[in-house]
Amino acid sequence: MISFSLISQESKYLGTEPNITHEELLQKATKMDFKSDVFKAIYHDSKNTYYALLTEKISSRYEKIKLLEKISTDKSLVNIGASPTSTYSLFLVNNSLGKSETEIEQLVYNLIDQVNTEAMQINEEQQQQWLLKNDKYSGSK
Repeated sequence: MISFSLISQESKYLGTEPNITHEELLQKATKMDFKSDVFKAIYHDSKNTYYALLTEKISSRYEKIKLLEKISTDKSLVNIGASPTSTYSLFLVNNSLGKSETEIEQLVYNLIDQVNTEAMQINEEQQQQWLLKNDKYSGSK
């Protein structure tokens, strides 16, 4: 009974196309031109739009973790492979939400601006203290 429930929940979020793998999404991100961007849509199917964040363009670990934390509080973006140490962090937005690529991209760029502002308002020691308490990606927890 549980497996049937999980299957039906999964199909609610998947399109009619064959499932795209994490590796395939990373390949698509690698082929995209991120020269002037940090975040952009990389793939669409009938149910979702997939986005990549070029994590290596975010300057400090504090800013990477803070940004991933802020993105995780948004109700439309779903983390499907985000890490501060990988080149790309992947997200999806269910198309039924009616959010345009521009809306989602602007949301993330606004969050990046917030994080940059917050980072400038505290010193390196305060950033390190925040990371000690909030860095769920560190292996020391």
